[in-house]
Amino acid sequence: MNGRPLLDRMRSELEAHADPVFRTRAAEYFGEDAEQFLGVRTPVVRKLSAEHFQELKHHDIDGVLELCETLLETGATENRTIAFDWAFRCRRQIRPEHFSVLQRWLEVYVHDWGGCDDLCTHALGDFVLRYPEFLSRVKEWTRSENRWLRRASAVSLIYGARRGKLLADIFAVADALLKDPDDMVQKGCGWLLKVACKTYEDEVFQYLMRNRATMPRVTLRYAIEKMPEDRRRQAMGKR
Repeated sequence: MNGRPLLDRMRSELEAHADPVFRTRAAEYFGEDAEQFLGVRTPVVRKLSAEHFQELKHHDIDGVLELCETLLETGATENRTIAFDWAFRCRRQIRPEHFSVLQRWLEVYVHDWGGCDDLCTHALGDFVLRYPEFLSRVKEWTRSENRWLRRASAVSLIYGARRGKLLADIFAVADALLKDPDDMVQKGCGWLLKVACKTYEDEVFQYLMRNRATMPRVTLRYAIEKMPEDRRRQAMGKR
């Protein structure tokens, strides 16, 4: 598939919407170099992504993923957003053999929490829910030296947690990350537990009470955010 004309048109449209002031602010927000941003606001990026995907929706998944890779190789955050969006729009065509592609994207192209969460709560999260045999591979990420892979081990389960699934796996990942020193990983783990709490409040509360003495306070605070006040106070050890 020759997607170069499509990518060229999209690049021109992104450049036309670029705002230097927003570019600086976005870089500061994500804690990244401004060179990684074109300066296009996210709603505009997602609108363009949806419009141009109409030209791709009948193409083979491998061809679409190749175009996604080309976008990712540019290093621009806006292009990464489009690549991950297109992958999610093609999620029903993604097969088990594409797990290596998704993992490589995490390892090579994700350098901040925004990219990690975008991929993991959409295309990768859907993949893990549909192909649970890969959960053991995701759990291996809890031991990675790459902070974003460790965060991904938790955040990839949020898609399933929102649908009331994967509780045992959620606790297994939380156990593995219980003493992780990285605040980005701690926040990701707390977020996962908070989402699981919507369906399994009692189970999550009991888990937190068992582990609150050793759990990072950041993780605990995120996890209890939506709980009733009395349970939040108990979890934090307040009377």
